[in-house]
Amino acid sequence: MATKSKRAGPLDLLREYNCEKLLDRVTLKEHKVEFEPVEGRGKTTFDRKAKTAYRARKGKGDPYTLDAVLLLLKNKDRPWKEYIELTSQYGCAFISRVDKKPLEEFLAGKVDTVDGLQGAPVVAAVEIGGEDDLVLAPAAGEAGDGLAPKPISVEIPSDPAALLAGVRGVERNMVDHTSVMMCPVQTFDGYAKVASAAIAEFRKVDERRKKEAKSKDRQGKDANPKERRSSEAATVSGRAKINPKTGQASTRDVRMQFEEEQYRKNRYGDAKLDISEYGGGLGSAAAGEEGQIDPQAEAELAARNELEERRRLKMEARAKDIEKKRAREKEKKKAEHKKRRAEEKRYHKPPIVLMSPGFSCIINKYNAKLFLEKGEFQHWEVASERIRGNRPNPTQSVNRVFNRSTAPVKYKITEELPKSPDDWKRVCAVLVTGKKWQFKQFPKDQFKGLAESNFSNLFSKLCGFYFHYTSDPVPKDVQQWNVKRIGIDKNNRHKDTIAFRDFWTKLDEFLAEKRKRGDFEIAY
Repeated sequence: MATKSKRAGPLDLLREYNCEKLLDRVTLKEHKVEFEPVEGRGKTTFDRKAKTAYRARKGKGDPYTLDAVLLLLKNKDRPWKEYIELTSQYGCAFISRVDKKPLEEFLAGKVDTVDGLQGAPVVAAVEIGGEDDLVLAPAAGEAGDGLAPKPISVEIPSDPAALLAGVRGVERNMVDHTSVMMCPVQTFDGYAKVASAAIAEFRKVDERRKKEAKSKDRQGKDANPKERRSSEAATVSGRAKINPKTGQASTRDVRMQFEEEQYRKNRYGDAKLDISEYGGGLGSAAAGEEGQIDPQAEAELAARNELEERRRLKMEARAKDIEKKRAREKEKKKAEHKKRRAEEKRYHKPPIVLMSPGFSCIINKYNAKLFLEKGEFQHWEVASERIRGNRPNPTQSVNRVFNRSTAPVKYKITEELPKSPDDWKRVCAVLVTGKKWQFKQFPKDQFKGLAESNFSNLFSKLCGFYFHYTSDPVPKDVQQWNVKRIGIDKNNRHKDTIAFRDFWTKLDEFLAEKRKRGDFEIAY
């Protein structure tokens, strides 16, 4: 155990018991903290609200009370939320997180001093060894600085003032609802009576004040309006009345008074016709006694007018610049919007798949739409009978649904060659027949080498497809071209789906690679 002292404060004594593992012999009973007798020391009792030598916020706040420190020491392993609820139940303050660790280290004897520990008067304890031994007072000759624990007196003084002082010395402040409710054998009837009487007196005074105000308002309304106005406003020279709120006369009354005075003076030759009713000159304020204008005042006035004119012109020029700038921005935005709309209109047009006119390709205008949409192949003669011999349109629309789960994509299949360069940029595929004359009308400026029958550049920009029956041989020219050869079985229609998938898969791969190069911006 730490060295025992006959003169120890509550914090030092609590540290000695804690270091000796005797914390279970320190108990909190009602308004006091009892230290049970141990070897070499009798029973010691402190007021539970006795202030210790440890101040909150590492020495910047108020001292912690003994019951708060004891409750922390006995519940240091509890979760923080349970510890806060426990302090509320016991009606004491809680030790903040900042002070918790250094205070625990000091009370455990790990350190001799901490930042929040400050000097306090040592309390002299009576140690007789009996059960009723109590701490009576601070040691003689020491001036208390407010940190000494409040003693509990066992003798009842005969003087009422001394008795009242003793009661006030040990009383506790009820700081919250919980501490008030935990106060034993406490009734609040007296406090309720005093509060009720004070509230009733306040209401009587308030009602009396309201009645007096109403009576004054009623007397003011009943009075004669002319008398009320005469009492509220004073007059100047019998006509100009002073407003009691502003302390000035009205403009109309001042003007009438001035005109009457001028009329009176004019009859007797004393009127001054060169001044206004307020004493200022009717003409220039800079006029002299002989009606001459002061040159300096005239120069100042001219300079002021010139400055104002320059400011006005500057503001007008600035306003015009702002207006021109806004007009330019408006035109610029309009042009950008027009350009963007044109691009959207351009790039939102459907991709184009070129077919060969006539019947040289087994996929033509009679059966292309059915095959590209549903993957069903029909010979063109059968398809012609299905449409009752009507000639189909050379340009048709195809709604692609293969590998497009969100919404179908619209394609355009046509036998007619595009007429503009923008339309040629939309061409993504061509169905070849194996004959070179098929590309005779293609623009030679867009496909280099076409005039020399070199189709490498053509099939690098357009995805070529050659549809043929599996029983027919592939022409030698087609074998040399960079085109996708897709075979159609004449008899087994369940194999049409394979050809259908091969067409769209190859086209997707070709367009994806072309989009990476920036050569194809249309949705496909």
